[in-house]
Amino acid sequence: SNVAVKTKGLIIGVSYAQSIAHATVDVQANVVVNAAGNVAIASDVDNTMASAVKVVSGFHPIIAAKFKRLVPGPAIGVAYGEANSNATTTIAAGAQIFGDSVSLSASDTNDFNVVTKAKIKGIKVPNLGNAFAVALSFVESDANVNVNGSVTARETDITIDASSIDLNND
Repeated sequence: SNVAVKTKGLIIGVSYAQSIAHATVDVQANVVVNAAGNVAIASDVDNTMASAVKVVSGFHPIIAAKFKRLVPGPAIGVAYGEANSNATTTIAAGAQIFGDSVSLSASDTNDFNVVTKAKIKGIKVPNLGNAFAVALSFVESDANVNVNGSVTARETDITIDASSIDLNND
């Protein structure tokens, strides 16, 4: 999943971004996988979510040139970001996996960014306004490999790997 919301505002700006990504592999009961070579069963999630706000008041070149005045008032920015990543690989009870080598994996790779900037620009004028910025980020990520069945590697070790990696969580 890839979601990016960017908002630029004069006096006020709000952004909301939500990204939900799930990958599931289920090898059901009584399934037999018998490979002459290598077996790799994987569930992978790549999840990117960005919510950004930039708000200004005070001196704004276009308004100052056209109307010969400053933009009074506050600069209020609110950014909200929500993301959920879930990768699950399951070998059910009664399932059988055979291979020269066997790899079972589940992975989440996340890049989350929620940021707000609010600014009063220009010359110092009494009561022009104040800047206020809030960034709210709610993220969850989990990766699971569940083995309830039988897994056999004839020539090498069995590899089981579950990982959740946050490249960025700002």
